[in-house]
Amino acid sequence: MRDRARFGIGKAVKLMQNGERVSRGAWNGNRLDPVKFKVRLWCYLFVPSPEKPAERPFVMMRTVEGHHVPWVCSQTDLLATDWFSMDDTG
Repeated sequence: MRDRARFGIGKAVKLMQNGERVSRGAWNGNRLDPVKFKVRLWCYLFVPSPEKPAERPFVMMRTVEGHHVPWVCSQTDLLATDWFSMDDTG
C-alpha cells in the first residue's frame, strides 16, 4: 500500500463537497500512519433530503465510539496540512 496524500483544509472541504470522507493524521492515535492503523475519526458533508429545503448542508464527524455528531473546525484543524481522503484507494 502507498501512503495517502496529505493536504490542507481547502482540499478537504472540496473533497467533502464531492461526497468523500476526510480525516487528519493527528486525530487517529497521535499521528499514526492511517495506512497501517485503523482510522477511527473522520468527517463528511451531511446533505439534507430535498424534502427539507430549510435545512442546509453541514459537516459531521464520526467519533471513535461510532457516533455521528456535528463538527466545528478548530484553529489547529484549519491550519493543519495532514488531512487525507478516507476514500483514496490509489
